Amino acid sequence: MNRKPLNKQVTGFVHRVGVHCESSALRDVFEFYGFKFSEPMIFGLGSGLNFVYWHSKQMPYPFVGGRARDFDKSLCANLGVSLKINKTSSKTRAYEALKTMISKDQPVMIHVDMPYLKYLGLPEQAHFGAHVVVVAGLDEDKCLAYIADNAFKKLQTTTLKELEDARSSPFKPFPAENKWIMFEFPTKLTPIWEAIKTSVTKTAMEMLKSPIKNLGVKGINHFANEIVK
Repeated sequence: MNRKPLNKQVTGFVHRVGVHCESSALRDVFEFYGFKFSEPMIFGLGSGLNFVYWHSKQMPYPFVGGRARDFDKSLCANLGVSLKINKTSSKTRAYEALKTMISKDQPVMIHVDMPYLKYLGLPEQAHFGAHVVVVAGLDEDKCLAYIADNAFKKLQTTTLKELEDARSSPFKPFPAENKWIMFEFPTKLTPIWEAIKTSVTKTAMEMLKSPIKNLGVKGINHFANEIVK
């Protein structure tokens, strides 16, 4: 028995242009569920600030970043939101989960490898599978998905094949792994001043007491020594 194609955009979803992919995506999702924050506030409440310098033998050039790991988990923990990160080796299962959520009027935050999304106009070798976007609709008749991406004011379209390739990309060091994120929001979040105190303390501790030389203040000093080479 053939199922009817899904042609739907999530009702009430609002996207705003942002600076950083994950904080922008989280801002969009939180507002959709009734909790409106600015993107900088989302970044701060998620203990988002950190530093990483990473250059393994397998990498053609170093990775330098200013964002903490597990930013989405920290944001939700600091605010009392339940979060589940799903991943699968099955392209079919990943798509069916996406389709089910869209059909239920739920925006879906996913990880993608950037060059597969043609609207970004990136060269094929510019792999980065930790880019975060929100899928806000599907048109199976036209084989299209509607994407909220931080740098664009309007929803972008990509083919379902491009989306599948972007989600299932195996390229290291940040394979996308068909990840999708599910949230459960409480009636009320953790009181804002309590969340701010927790997030600032976490940021300071992770910057000052990083376990390895590649992270935090140690990482900044290590990067400074390496960059002259």
